[in-house]
Amino acid sequence: MEFRIAPEVAARFPGIEVHAVRAQGFLAAAGKLDHAAPLRAAVAKVSGLGIDREKLAAYPPIARWREAYAALKVRPSAFRASIESLLRRALGGADLALPIASVNLYNAVSLDVLAPMGAYDIAKLPPEPMLLRFADPARDRFTPLGGKAEDFSLNPDLVVYASGNIVLCWGFNHRDNVETALDAQSDDIVFFSEAVDAEGGLSSANAIAEVRKRLMDVGVACSETAVAIKSDPSFAL
Repeated sequence: MEFRIAPEVAARFPGIEVHAVRAQGFLAAAGKLDHAAPLRAAVAKVSGLGIDREKLAAYPPIARWREAYAALKVRPSAFRASIESLLRRALGGADLALPIASVNLYNAVSLDVLAPMGAYDIAKLPPEPMLLRFADPARDRFTPLGGKAEDFSLNPDLVVYASGNIVLCWGFNHRDNVETALDAQSDDIVFFSEAVDAEGGLSSANAIAEVRKRLMDVGVACSETAVAIKSDPSFAL
């Protein structure tokens, strides 16, 4: 799998960092992965941080993403980074557990480290390299997971993960494409975490390292962690 940050995105967001790790043979070890209890523990942990849910937009790990989303020409209060949405749900007492171990894993780590995370099923990805680039409304198509395409308009300021003309994730990490999202049969998985500044980059690096550790501990074959930044914008996994 090849990945690259488009130069236009790096110019608009010079502090951009995308961290990733590839995990192969996930299903063989999934039964040994304790994913529900760590997710519950992560929810309990953030509940004890004293974060005011009503003032979450001003919380530093969230505020940096609010600023980034404003630059995408979308309403940050309506279209939130995945970490804000996840944190809001956790602070509101929602049950975050899903019947998909890989998703529970990265949601637990996302809350533990307070960094956005996402993942893709490599078997479902188009053959073209994956890019973090601006949307092309005339050519791109997007089929959102758990939503309607008309609610997720594409504009030239919107940053998306894409392969060819297929948008894999809308608005940095806001919403996955149903065609490439993880399911209970995903076996070859690439996990991502991105940031728009150095402080967030450290959290993203820690998140990917933690996912890799938890998977390696139960015998999943993982790549070395990879990172793309403005000065070195590509990697292959």
